[in-house]
Amino acid sequence: MYIKQITIQGFKSYRDQTVISNFSPGHNVIVGRNGSGKSNFFAAIRFVLSDEYTNLQKEERQALIHGGTGPATISAYVEIVFDNSDNRFPTGNEEVVIRRTIGLKKDEYSLDKKAATKSDVMNLLESAGFSKSNPYYIVPQGKIISLTKAKDSARLQLLKEVAGTRIYEQRRNESNKIMEETELKKKKIEELLEYIEERLKELEEEKEELRQFQDADKEKRCIEYALTQQELEYINKILNEIEDDRQNKVQKINEFQEVISSKEQEIKEKKALISEFKQKLEMLKIEKQQFDEERNERIKAKTNLKYVIRNTHENRINNKQLLDQLKNDLNVINFEIQKKEAELSQIIPLFQEELKKESILKQNLSTIEIQQKSLYSKQSRSYQFKNKRERDQFLKNEIQSINNTINIQTKQSEDLKNDIIASENKKKTLEVEINQIRAKTDNQKEILSNYEIKSQEINRKREQLIEERKQLWRRETKSTALVENYREEISVNRNNLFSILDRNQSNGIQNIQTIVEKHNIQGVYGPLYSLFKIIHERYNVPVEVVAGNSLFHIVVDNDETATQILEYMTDKNSGRVTFMPLNRLHPKPTSYPQDDSLYQTMLSVLEYDPMYEKAFQQVFGKAIICPNIEIASQFARTDNINAVTLDGDRADRKGTLTGGFIDNRKSKLEAILNISKFKELLENESSNNKQLKAEIERLNQEITKTQNELTNIDLEKHYSLDNNRTLTFDLENKSRENVLINEMISQKQKSLQEINLSIMKMQAQINLLNKELQTEMISELSNEEQILLEKITNEINQKKAELLEISTERAKNESRKNILENELNSNLKLRREQINSKMESLTLQVEENKYNNYSNDLTKVSSDLKQLEQKISEFERNIDNITKKIMKENNALETIQSELETVQNKQNKYQSKSEKYLAKRSRYIQQREESMFKIRELGVLPDEAFEKYQNVDRSILEKKFKDAKDILKKYSHINKKAFEQYDNFTKQRNVLNYRKDELDKSAQSIANLINVLDQRKDEAIARTFKQVSKYFSEVFEKLVPAGRGQLIMLKRAPNEINESQDKENSYIDQYFGVAIKVSFNSKTDEGLLIEQLSGGQKSLVALALIFSIQQCDPAPFYLFDEIDANLDAAHRKAVAAMIHELSKDGQFTTTTFRPELIENANQFYGVTFVNKVSSITNISKENALSFVESETKPQ
Repeated sequence: MYIKQITIQGFKSYRDQTVISNFSPGHNVIVGRNGSGKSNFFAAIRFVLSDEYTNLQKEERQALIHGGTGPATISAYVEIVFDNSDNRFPTGNEEVVIRRTIGLKKDEYSLDKKAATKSDVMNLLESAGFSKSNPYYIVPQGKIISLTKAKDSARLQLLKEVAGTRIYEQRRNESNKIMEETELKKKKIEELLEYIEERLKELEEEKEELRQFQDADKEKRCIEYALTQQELEYINKILNEIEDDRQNKVQKINEFQEVISSKEQEIKEKKALISEFKQKLEMLKIEKQQFDEERNERIKAKTNLKYVIRNTHENRINNKQLLDQLKNDLNVINFEIQKKEAELSQIIPLFQEELKKESILKQNLSTIEIQQKSLYSKQSRSYQFKNKRERDQFLKNEIQSINNTINIQTKQSEDLKNDIIASENKKKTLEVEINQIRAKTDNQKEILSNYEIKSQEINRKREQLIEERKQLWRRETKSTALVENYREEISVNRNNLFSILDRNQSNGIQNIQTIVEKHNIQGVYGPLYSLFKIIHERYNVPVEVVAGNSLFHIVVDNDETATQILEYMTDKNSGRVTFMPLNRLHPKPTSYPQDDSLYQTMLSVLEYDPMYEKAFQQVFGKAIICPNIEIASQFARTDNINAVTLDGDRADRKGTLTGGFIDNRKSKLEAILNISKFKELLENESSNNKQLKAEIERLNQEITKTQNELTNIDLEKHYSLDNNRTLTFDLENKSRENVLINEMISQKQKSLQEINLSIMKMQAQINLLNKELQTEMISELSNEEQILLEKITNEINQKKAELLEISTERAKNESRKNILENELNSNLKLRREQINSKMESLTLQVEENKYNNYSNDLTKVSSDLKQLEQKISEFERNIDNITKKIMKENNALETIQSELETVQNKQNKYQSKSEKYLAKRSRYIQQREESMFKIRELGVLPDEAFEKYQNVDRSILEKKFKDAKDILKKYSHINKKAFEQYDNFTKQRNVLNYRKDELDKSAQSIANLINVLDQRKDEAIARTFKQVSKYFSEVFEKLVPAGRGQLIMLKRAPNEINESQDKENSYIDQYFGVAIKVSFNSKTDEGLLIEQLSGGQKSLVALALIFSIQQCDPAPFYLFDEIDANLDAAHRKAVAAMIHELSKDGQFTTTTFRPELIENANQFYGVTFVNKVSSITNISKENALSFVESETKPQ
């Protein structure tokens, strides 16, 4: 066995948790600077394993707890783990863990992680070889020095301790104390015996006179007994009569009680039924109110729909009339358009033909007129010009002027052609745009139609969601009402429960939950009643009888939790409660009766979580349920167990029987079960209520979503309608623009034709002028030219006449054509577009669909309203029926209550009579007790007393009794207790003589024991001295091979021992000390006493003595704190070698500042001290040597 690991926290300089592990079973060395905490490490081990730190005061405890800077340390502990593979500790475990924890108010031990007492730990250490008589297995600083300075007598006392004489001396002192007490008792007994002998002589003289008195007294007592017995017989007769009458009354009272219990049960059932009916009535009223509200909403909706339908119907009729009117107008316009177009189709060919003819005639006429003009000009040239040159110059200028005009008009013609092409392109573009607008209009119609369909679908979905929400509202209202009812029931039952309990207890239970929630305390499981369920209600009464007030004990995980809550309760004056910490409950196993067919264990009727097993074992473990009180009493007597019946009668294992009537109205458990039942209902209904609210919220979101969709669709519809109006307006504008472009193209074509004709005329004129340039200037025309001129003039006249006729006809047709085209394009067709647009607009409003939808809605609302009326009527019938039932049940309840009151009055009368009987019976019982007391006071009567005056008349007995009393008056002066006193003193004398003999024997036994103890003590000391002396010589020789050492017992001088001391004391008391003689350089010389040695030599001798004591009484391990401090190098090496040798059989842990102990050690540790906190770590041998070398170097 050896130390395997040490854990220190909060002890002295070790503030933080310090774990020192991997200890070697051989030699371990600890190094560190002075003040670093090496000695505190050894003190920590002594703190756990020795008696040094016992019965500590508060200041001493505080000194052991770390007091440095940083957070305050309120407790400290040291834990030592032993390797127990050799099973030296008789625990059967491979490891043994001993721990000691100290605080300002606590000092606790634990063994293998379980709480233990100090005596348990010390006994275990003694069993493993930690002897209290050998204090040298732990050698702290200063122990060596104190041993070197010890006197011879102190060394002798040390040997006595090692020999274990303390036990012998303790037992010898106890024996001497007993001997003294025995002598004192013998002296008292002798004094008492002397007094008793004197008193017996006096009583011999009084006995004869007393005998005469006793005869007279016997006669008197016989007469008195006869009188008292007659009185007692009379009283018993009266009591029997009273008891018979009382039993009859009790039977009647019990019959009344059964009736009362039955009536109370009926009342309870009636009240429950009425409560149920009222709850149903409340639910029906709530539902009816909801249906009334829904009906009112439907009535409003119906009224609104009627109003909307009427308006829609009027609008529909008006729109229909307008549509019919527009259709008629459209037909008229179409007819006019067809008519105009037919006429125009006839006029246009004529107009074009006439226009063509007119154009040809104009060209011909223009050509002829140019020729005519040319001839006239030629004829007049001679008058205009003087010569040909002037004429030619004029003609050239004229040709130049005409060419310029032709160029201008040619440019105008080109511009007109370009304008016509641009206009025709624009016309084509307009026609495309018009077609696109018409396509868009058709598309908008389809979009509006789709919006209408989608709007209807969403409306239907919204109405469906609203209907679902109404259903959920109704369910949620019912659920809320149920939740409130359950809460009210819980409150009522809780008030009933707490009204039964003590006020402080009820306040405490109510405040527990608040404290736990406010301070977030974990490990509080609640009152015991909240942690179980009963499998059947028939077990309610026995469970409540067995549990009693334990039902309200608060179950917690440990006593720290309970203490924490109690502190808060004390601060706030929050009442009183009883806690059941599970870590403190240790119920003993219960042995139940073998015949389990006659009982049920109380635990078998309860359902609870296994984690609370200890609490339920504590309260219900020693209880069973029996069919009747007889069986219960038998089990309670034979099996030491509490037994209870289903009626609540209880047989206690201590012998008491409890039973009788139990008023269920004051049942705590019933109130608790009701609270639990309604809590469960409340929890379920609250969960359902939350789900309903969540579903309603979801529907609200869905309805809002559909409403948003409807709003978006309406916006889209309005947007489409606006687009449609815009398109219609654009179509009208484009159509007008198209008409204007057509007119413009016609006008430009006409202008182009005129310009071309003008150009053609001017070109013809130029040709004539060019021809004239090639001719000579003449004054007269030739005959041919004159004939031609005349012919041309006639032809011009003819052509003009034809042109006039054709132009007139053409103008007429053109005027008509323009009128028709203008009428068609500017009037009729535009009007047709407008009518079509209006008709389309009327169609897009879908008044007919709206009317149908509203009509369908009205039909549905009317149907719903009818159904609601039916439901409301049904609810009214149900409300009326339930109201009648409530009235009926109330009447029945009043009848039962009246009957109950009558029976209770009768019971009270019988109860009052029964109480009177009890009062009368009490008086007679008191008289009987007085009579029986008189008989007992008479003492032991002679046999003749029971028959001598049995049938004598009472008057004769009273006369005899008076005579006997007169005779006894003559003996009033005598000692009436002389016989009794004589017997008592005789008995006392015999007892005292016996006790005196016993005390003599006891004194002799004690004296023998003292002699044996002295002999054994002497033997133990002698044996120990021989062993220690032998080992001292061997050890010193190993430490100092050239020297020798011996222990010498110092004997007192003969004149110092007197004869009485020699007899009383053992032979060892003739020695007064132990001296030490050693020689360091010779094995033959006499040597020196320890007092004559140097300091280092003294330390070596002291170490030799310690090693010899340890070999005499070996320990499992040894702790040496700087034992080599005063030794020189050679001696340190010798000590190190011895420790190395001894470490094979035991574990050594040493501290040192020298290298010798380190050389042969197995494990090394270094102690550091930083910020007033010590710590220990494993280090290497090299580091340990390096440290001690640095410490030993001169500064």
